[in-house]
Amino acid sequence: MESKRKPLNNIAKSAVMLSIITIFIKAIGFIKQAVISYYFGASVTMDSYLVVTDFVSEVGTMFFSSIAITLIVIYDEERRDVKRKNEFVSNAFTGLLVFSIALVVIVCLSARPIFGILAPGFSSKVLDESVRRLRIVSILLINICISNICVALLNAEKRFIVAKSIGLIQSVCIIVACVFLEKKLGIMALFYGFGAFYIVENIFLLLNVRNIFSYRLRNPFKDIRIRRLIKLSIPLFISSAIVQINAMVDKAIASNLGVGSVSGMSYGNFVFSTIHSIIIASVTTVLYSYFSDYVIEKDEMAIVQKTKSSLHLLISLLIPICACCCINSDEIIRLVYGRGTFGEDAISITSSAFLGYCIGIVFIAIRDVYLQVLYAYKKTKIAMINGGVGVIINVFLSLTLSRYIGVFGIALADSISYIVLVVMSYLSVRGVLPNIRLAFTNRDFIIIGISTVAMFICGFVLNFLLGDIHFLLRLVASALIIFGVYYVLMILFKHESVSYIKGFILQKNQKNE
Repeated sequence: MESKRKPLNNIAKSAVMLSIITIFIKAIGFIKQAVISYYFGASVTMDSYLVVTDFVSEVGTMFFSSIAITLIVIYDEERRDVKRKNEFVSNAFTGLLVFSIALVVIVCLSARPIFGILAPGFSSKVLDESVRRLRIVSILLINICISNICVALLNAEKRFIVAKSIGLIQSVCIIVACVFLEKKLGIMALFYGFGAFYIVENIFLLLNVRNIFSYRLRNPFKDIRIRRLIKLSIPLFISSAIVQINAMVDKAIASNLGVGSVSGMSYGNFVFSTIHSIIIASVTTVLYSYFSDYVIEKDEMAIVQKTKSSLHLLISLLIPICACCCINSDEIIRLVYGRGTFGEDAISITSSAFLGYCIGIVFIAIRDVYLQVLYAYKKTKIAMINGGVGVIINVFLSLTLSRYIGVFGIALADSISYIVLVVMSYLSVRGVLPNIRLAFTNRDFIIIGISTVAMFICGFVLNFLLGDIHFLLRLVASALIIFGVYYVLMILFKHESVSYIKGFILQKNQKNE
């Protein structure tokens, strides 16, 4: 029994450590975003930069993150045999590098039609300049390939903090580029910072994986495990492609909404993704690695229990955060970006996008936890189908809602699609874990519902009463009342999620785990 508890303690400890390091990295990331918004605001040149760099990042994620997830599974099977492990990782490196080079060539040759689809609202002059930049930046797909392989190896070895810390490299490179190169190079300073990040990141990650395996040049196409890697990755690739294409469609729609719309969505999404990274990703990144071990051990109850505690933890943390962000979206965006060339129009666009994204944050967390279960059981096809349905819903809603409520409609469409995905993911998980229904009782729904309604009412009333005071004081007062009301009620109701939060903060697992 003790052997079962030890991994659970490790999950809590790893998640807390990831959260701490993520908070620090995201704090630097906020500085990075503030620097970018100060120098470039929400402009057509910034829109162009974001479409180019986001496309390269999204294509890299589309292909290589799906392979990285499957690589962990096969690596875990081979890790006890050092020779076979080295052969597999070496062949994976060689094969994927060859593929990444071919991908660069394809992007360069098809840059113009690609950009015509990505940003139909851009003028011909901006389009020509963007195409040229895309061809140059596409070479970074090779660096993205290397990064994903290294991160997968580090996660497989439970070295989560090293992999997570690469965000610090990105922020430093971008900040330095903006401060020292913006006057001479303009928007190109950001491109230089973007490229420098991937180069420095590769060096950092390769230094950290050099003791994990020994590289030997071989013919990867003769390795049956590489063929298996590709086969298992196809459903994940399709799932990832669906998500990334969805992001591209959102930008394409935003490019038709006027100058600064793409930038505003990106700025708003960064603040939103910060919450995701600090809380949701810190938990789910650790969960997948341990869920895979539990599946191998056929310990279904450990998965059920950990899924339950993770869901209670995430929901109890995110509901008051969601309320605070929705009620104070304008104040938060003004605090983060409201300086330099970032004017009132930019604040309005960014605040609208941020609000739309935040509405669905609780559902994203639930979906992500269920996804880790499906991935651990290798139910990637089910995850792919669910993701496809979600994207279809999102694209339809984005096209429809953006006509009436602009960028808020595009972000809101994302949130609505996640609600549908939660239902589909829950039904899918029940197919492999029937006992998952025990995660929430009717009492849970009643307590959470009452606490949430009371919290929102108090938050809105306080904001109305304090409408004339400085926005920063209003933000602090609103946050205090929102969190205070929610957690006081949860404590009075003696809801078990309070103990999960306490255990998460103190890095201790509760006795009932």
